Amino acid sequence: MKVVRVQHVSVNCDGRLEETRSFYADLFETEELERPVIPGISGSWLALGDAQLHLVDAKPLGTPIDRAGDHWCVEVTDLDAARAELEKSGIPYDEGAQGTVVQLWINDPCGRTIELQQAR
Repeated sequence: MKVVRVQHVSVNCDGRLEETRSFYADLFETEELERPVIPGISGSWLALGDAQLHLVDAKPLGTPIDRAGDHWCVEVTDLDAARAELEKSGIPYDEGAQGTVVQLWINDPCGRTIELQQAR
């Protein structure tokens, strides 16, 4: 699968959103970005060069593929092809969406969560 770029890194703040937002915003002189409404989860999106830093204020789900936990996201050229490649390789994935953005979620062999999105 062809990766276009790292789209974002997501950090779970677990009740310390404002403190964490201030830390990153002050340290990296970041700009606050518009964040979509995610029911039941507050957070803050910050510009981080060409990528984004997503601060998520939620308890990790504790599931094998934890969408609310720390993760990083890459954009791929063809999400349908990526899905087919995951299936062919026997790599388990979860699928979700935020509005029109479809997401595939996988774990690497060490259990780190990776989100895949279609490049825009």
